[in-house]
Amino acid sequence: MKLARRFVFYGHANAYSGWLYRPEHLNVSSAASAALSPTGGDVEASQKRQRFGPYLTVGAARAGARGRFDKRRDAVAASHGRCGEDELTATTDCTVDIEDIRLDEARFRVKHLRAGLVSKSPAIGKESPVRLARDTFLKGVSIDGFELAVTIDTKSFGEHDTFDKVLKHLKRHAPVFEQHDRLIYTTVATKVKWVGRAHPDATIEGHILRVANFGRIYFGELFVEESMRRLTLMRAHLGSPIGAQIGFGNVGTNGSWYPPT
Repeated sequence: MKLARRFVFYGHANAYSGWLYRPEHLNVSSAASAALSPTGGDVEASQKRQRFGPYLTVGAARAGARGRFDKRRDAVAASHGRCGEDELTATTDCTVDIEDIRLDEARFRVKHLRAGLVSKSPAIGKESPVRLARDTFLKGVSIDGFELAVTIDTKSFGEHDTFDKVLKHLKRHAPVFEQHDRLIYTTVATKVKWVGRAHPDATIEGHILRVANFGRIYFGELFVEESMRRLTLMRAHLGSPIGAQIGFGNVGTNGSWYPPT
């Protein structure tokens, strides 16, 4: 049996998830999570404020994943068999929006976080272009009342939308760059700095905030593969006195034709 060539959608958006390991063992999860089926669709989910003991409070959160063919009339024509699905183009958007994150009795706060990725269907023999959404940001970041500004490079990661383009850009400009064959680890947070006075017990190392008797916060972590991106806009790795790993603003997308070319 020979299958007709079709586009296989993929996309997920998760507001936050992870584990609190100590002093209690808690599953930190959000109902604001969305994932596409291979046929695409428009999936949205939201979550009201949640509290996980004194360790974490998160305000309203929303997640959405949308995969669709760009021109409805072409999709209608394909549904009638008047053209093949591989003559169509498709777009996938995955977005997370979170308000008022408070960690460790509100020592660490983020007033607003938004993360997004957008992918397009590839031309025959090419990879799917994937770009960072232009409205990706972190606002109102602070630790113990000391404020931080986190700069997200939406321009570069919007323009450089293929693996080779990203690779060329990162080799010249990346504050963080690790490559393992066709897998890259980097950050979309090109600058993390204090607004005013610096915290006396904290240091900034690239995209990482380290705070004594608290833990580490990673900003803008991005995994890049051919036709695939996976972004965690903020990851908390708490070590003392709380033990936890929690990712916020998790989105991933790609798309591919089947059978492949």
